[in-house]
Amino acid sequence: MAIHVRRAGDVAILAIAGPIVLERFGALKQEVRELVDAGWRKVVLDLREVAYVDSIGVAEIVRVHTMLTSRGGRLTLVGLPERVRELLDLTGLLTILEHHDTEQAALDGFARTDG
Repeated sequence: MAIHVRRAGDVAILAIAGPIVLERFGALKQEVRELVDAGWRKVVLDLREVAYVDSIGVAEIVRVHTMLTSRGGRLTLVGLPERVRELLDLTGLLTILEHHDTEQAALDGFARTDG
C-alpha cells in the first residue's frame, strides 16, 4: 500500500494505492496522525486504487475516522471500488462513514458545512 498526500485548501487528500491489509497495519493511521498533529482536521481518503480491504484494513479506516472525529475533524471516503463498497455496506459502515463518488463532491461537502 502506497499513500500519496496532497492538499486542496484546508483538506488533506490521501490517495491510497494497493490493498489495505494486515501487513500494512498502522501505516494509514500513522499518516493521518501526523496530519492531525500538524493541525489538519479535514481528510479525504481516495480509495480508487484500492482493490482489496481485509478486516484489519476496515478496522484501520474506523480507527482513522475515530481519531479525526475525537479531535473535531472529519473523514470522507471517495472513489470506493465495488468490492470495497460492498464490504463497507455489509459491515454497516457506509451508514457511519461519509463517502462520495468523486473528490470534487467530497470537497464540496466540506465547503457546504463550513458556512
